[in-house]
Amino acid sequence: MAQIIALPDTLDMAFDLRNILNKEIITAFVREHRNTFFSPLLADVFVKISDHCEFWNALSDRNIDDSLKKVIPVFNNELTFNELHTVTKTFSRIIDAQSEFTQTHSSGLSEKVEIMAGFYKMDSIMTLKLLIAADLHDLGKLVISNNLLDKPEKLSKEEFEDIRKHPGITRLCLQDINGFEEITRWASNHHEKLDGSGYPEGLTGKDLDFNSRLITCLDIYQALREERPYRKSMDHDKAMDILKSMADAGQLDHHIVDDINSVFANL
Repeated sequence: MAQIIALPDTLDMAFDLRNILNKEIITAFVREHRNTFFSPLLADVFVKISDHCEFWNALSDRNIDDSLKKVIPVFNNELTFNELHTVTKTFSRIIDAQSEFTQTHSSGLSEKVEIMAGFYKMDSIMTLKLLIAADLHDLGKLVISNNLLDKPEKLSKEEFEDIRKHPGITRLCLQDINGFEEITRWASNHHEKLDGSGYPEGLTGKDLDFNSRLITCLDIYQALREERPYRKSMDHDKAMDILKSMADAGQLDHHIVDDINSVFANL
């Protein structure tokens, strides 16, 4: 099993497997290292299957997901939301650790989500779903370069567009998980605004349910309370001034903003 993993890992590190023009070079490399890097059996199998164009076409960015679905056995593992939360908390720490400026962002958002869920008297299942969404809301940032996330200067238009891709990537990562329909929506909507000025889909108030609005408001509040490479952290009053101005502009839910103010003013 280790050798099966080692062969494609070695090839992927050494070559661009997405480019079918590399086919002859890669095949020659495997033949050359038969019985040194690779076992003769695996090398012979690779040379045989790599003789077909379908094999290389399946490795393209466009086809890789569908190709994997065809060969990976169907596997289901049912977990309770409480069990899932233990997993997503780990993902949250991985996401936060990507940048020194976001080391407590997802965990801080989760803490505030839990407090607000208690304020609204949500049941335990709804609270867990919201916590999972908060843990995973920035999952898409794992594909964003730290050169952008930590850049102290103003981002160019192209760089800002790259940053704006992360909620859509979060949706792609979560949307095929059974039972994650609401979680996926809340997590990937965290940059949408009521007036349609948000991203990635430019949704408006009629498209955004209460929990999407709640996570959006709390995500902004949490981010403002944190230090960033381009500014210092803000205190509660300064952060609330910004949230209130956004609510006045029709971007955020006024009622939720007022509730956040009353709950966190003295915390």
